[in-house]
Amino acid sequence: MSTNYKRYDFTTKKIAVERYLSGESAQSVAVELEISNRRRVQDWAELVRTAGSFEVLHGKQGKKPKTQREKLYVLEIEKLKREIAVLKKRMDSVGR
Repeated sequence: MSTNYKRYDFTTKKIAVERYLSGESAQSVAVELEISNRRRVQDWAELVRTAGSFEVLHGKQGKKPKTQREKLYVLEIEKLKREIAVLKKRMDSVGR
């Protein structure tokens, strides 16, 4: 069972943080902008304060590139799958 989290676009995040930093409560900002909870607004504001820029709200784009070790594991798994397929064919031909 997977959990789907709502994603918010950059503009919504920026507006929420600007309003929160200008003195509005996180709760009222979250309610008015239909953000799941006030803590999310507070977390975004903390990110902006720490980074000193709203650009940090753009979030992650796409998948993280695989490390060299992960690439080697993938190649090894593919090789083992091919070996298993060959062995299964041999077993089928011997069994006849």
